[in-house]
Amino acid sequence: MNIKFLIQSIICLLLLVGCKNDNEKNEIKKEEVQESKNSTIVNNNVFMIELKVKLQKDDALEVFYLENESDTYNASQMIQKKIKGNDLWQDISFELPKDIYPSNIRLDFGFNKEQQPIQVDECTMSYNNKSFVIKGKDLKNYFNFNGGIEMLSDSLTFKMKPFDLHGNEVYDPYM
Repeated sequence: MNIKFLIQSIICLLLLVGCKNDNEKNEIKKEEVQESKNSTIVNNNVFMIELKVKLQKDDALEVFYLENESDTYNASQMIQKKIKGNDLWQDISFELPKDIYPSNIRLDFGFNKEQQPIQVDECTMSYNNKSFVIKGKDLKNYFNFNGGIEMLSDSLTFKMKPFDLHGNEVYDPYM
């Protein structure tokens, strides 16, 4: 097992568990709570993932989630959003089913092989009255990129590309 992957997995798990367990505290530091542009964080036991992105061509983004570490990603634990291409920043929200708190998350960045490089300004994960914001340039510290995603030098722009998987060229960019 890759040590970097193991360390990143542990950090991600601690952040997710810490976010859930801190719910018992009555007072929340102002910088820990973020009000989303699309929704207000409330105590509703719904895990939200919000991305602020620029996608120039129409596409679909997906979030896969696992409830148990031993599960595998599948379509029954997936949320898809169709996105209209735009040169402006778009806020895209994924709401997991009520009372689901994921152990792992996978972000799939589309199907359109003609997609221009996309920009990710931030990824916000929230649960009840807590949120955790990952700036686009820091995504590499929290997610493992597969061969279909290349981070460009500005650390906010990601190029989607086909890659070799078991001798076959596939287009399936995810982290």
